[in-house]
Amino acid sequence: MRIALALAGVLSLAVLAAGCSPAIGYKEAAEAAISPLSAPAQVRDQVLKMELRRVLLETEGIDGVSLTPAVLMECGFVVGFADSEEQAEQIKVAAEQVTDLRYLNTYLPVRPAESTTEADLETKAAVKGEIALDPELVSTRYTVEVLNGEVVLLGVTMDEAESKRAARAAQRAGGVNRVTNWLLPVEEGYESIRPHLR
Repeated sequence: MRIALALAGVLSLAVLAAGCSPAIGYKEAAEAAISPLSAPAQVRDQVLKMELRRVLLETEGIDGVSLTPAVLMECGFVVGFADSEEQAEQIKVAAEQVTDLRYLNTYLPVRPAESTTEADLETKAAVKGEIALDPELVSTRYTVEVLNGEVVLLGVTMDEAESKRAARAAQRAGGVNRVTNWLLPVEEGYESIRPHLR
């Protein structure tokens, strides 16, 4: 099954590289094209992300919990509100079943009693705006999650300077209490060999 998934991913990326991709949208194609990761690294990450999602979906007791799983250079991340500390631990234990991950980070605060959804959406828009305004940053490389005013940045950057610059931009946005920066500089063996505009 895993080999079939990997083969499907490789074929999708081959079509993408050829420039005609009816199987994926323009957004996904653009993101893959500007990624600092090589095509094989992107395929491995997608296969692991599917496995992470599968494990989380099959875990009893976390129905209805909105989670963002991500895999970057074979490192796993799970971000979202949990209903309790026990549920956060349950989510972490479930995610640890994906043994092919190099490591796993989770950001699973307990959901506050009063909804912060509207404020979090406004903060998320403000963070994305600050990042987009910086001409040295490529905003489509980053995933932004906001939980009760706390920002989590996920993605792969060209270098440590880009990662720090994006975190500073996020911190400037209104409504931000704290920034957790999980923007990883691309590592040797994962980098793309094609040239990038930035």
